[in-house]
Amino acid sequence: MSNASHTPNPPCNLPLVAKYWDKIYEGSAMRRDPGPLVPDYTSVLLTISKLAFVCGLGLSDVLEHKHSSTGNDSGMPYAPAEAFSMQQIAKEELDQRAIEAGLKDSGVDWLGIYVHDSDRPLRIELYLSRCWRTAKFLGVRAKDLVEAVLTHEAAHFVSHIGIGGYNHTQWEKFSDATREDKEDVAQIACWAVFTVFERPDLIKVMRTLANHQSDIYNSWRDFEKACSPFLDKPLDIIGKLTVKIANVSGRKAQSVVLPEDLHNILEYNS
Repeated sequence: MSNASHTPNPPCNLPLVAKYWDKIYEGSAMRRDPGPLVPDYTSVLLTISKLAFVCGLGLSDVLEHKHSSTGNDSGMPYAPAEAFSMQQIAKEELDQRAIEAGLKDSGVDWLGIYVHDSDRPLRIELYLSRCWRTAKFLGVRAKDLVEAVLTHEAAHFVSHIGIGGYNHTQWEKFSDATREDKEDVAQIACWAVFTVFERPDLIKVMRTLANHQSDIYNSWRDFEKACSPFLDKPLDIIGKLTVKIANVSGRKAQSVVLPEDLHNILEYNS
């Protein structure tokens, strides 16, 4: 995660950029891989919605704070308006040593990044070539690794804009928050999403990455232990996560998730 001094993008148009340097889309290995490596637009929106849900935000709360002439909220979600754009970059030398160093120093954020300018979201980037080669190094599916990385970066975005959406009660002074706090929130949100929506394949990716990351990116394991008595009770996990994020970000936990809402969402995604 990093800051940037570029001109802020307008609300509701958070760009998604996928960067690559090798021809992974033309190789036989890529053709054998099930499904596209780059998440499609609908999947990105669904990931953001799930994160908002488990973090204690109503889906209608993730809105642009912009009033119309009638005085009502615009109702426009503060989210990406388009799918990932592809950007070719200079080639990197990625041997095992380089991959190990990248993961040790920057964890998941070596594979993707959430970029913000001071306290305004700018974009989410995925580094596809790094993900592709790191997946081989870790022995996991490239598609699963990319999905885990996207979820982590989207978790930074969701926790940043906060309850009520952009400019409501966002995580103020997000840029000044400690790296430990921001990564802890993003990682426990990922674990909660993968647990509540039953994605053991992505939890496996988190566990595999944990063997190569610093402690900053592995604090989610403590949260997992704290939730171990009620792994079969999604509402309890959501409640614990909501309070945790509210306390870290200085926000007041004000959203309530009703059991019937949880049932409907889980049934839709089953």
